[in-house]
Amino acid sequence: MCGGKLELIPCSRVGHIFRKSQPYSFPGGVDTILIRNNMRLAEVWMDEYKEHYYAKRPSIRSRSYGDISERLELRKKLHCKSFRWYMENVYSEMPLPLENLRYGGYVMNPQSKLCFDTMGNREYGKVSLFTCHGIGGNQEFGFSDSGELIFDDDLCLDISSKERGGKVGILNCHGLGGNQKWEYNNVTRHLQHVVTKLCVEKGPGNILVMNNCMESFPSQEWIFGRKYNSKKRKH
Repeated sequence: MCGGKLELIPCSRVGHIFRKSQPYSFPGGVDTILIRNNMRLAEVWMDEYKEHYYAKRPSIRSRSYGDISERLELRKKLHCKSFRWYMENVYSEMPLPLENLRYGGYVMNPQSKLCFDTMGNREYGKVSLFTCHGIGGNQEFGFSDSGELIFDDDLCLDISSKERGGKVGILNCHGLGGNQKWEYNNVTRHLQHVVTKLCVEKGPGNILVMNNCMESFPSQEWIFGRKYNSKKRKH
């Protein structure tokens, strides 16, 4: 971004030797210092791409990262290029799913104030409803331009059956549409399965089921935590 070069060397090895004790302290603890440093890096260098970091760590947005004016001035003085330039020209093979997202964050049922939650499940796991906590994690989803509802970059919302009453779960994203292709209507707030034309509904026991779409039916209404202006990256 500021001149020079970055080399990715195949089969290279980098090591770090830790001391038994540190000659300096970590005010607030190691985690606090690491988060602060990561936030400073994001704020100084990542431009709009810092949202990728904060989307994964929404609970830290309000934390202080200190004065970065000197670092911003250094970047300006060195005539550094944008982080977008870096991603498009230097490290274009790095996947960034948020580039193609329309919506993200929690998926909440407004009536119950419950959110989609994987409950720690991975592939073939079910998606349930749980009290919205706003800190991402098991409740962090993204709705892509291609109609996939994505969790943790590589898992997609899928259905167990094409019949009414089918359960909703997560499977590895395959990119072929089918059972993983959805439509979201921000007027009716319906999350509709493209193939079956059924809608996601809050079922008994806070599970997600598929049912015929019904207008003004609170159990079939969903809202996302964030809306994005998706920008597909050039390659």
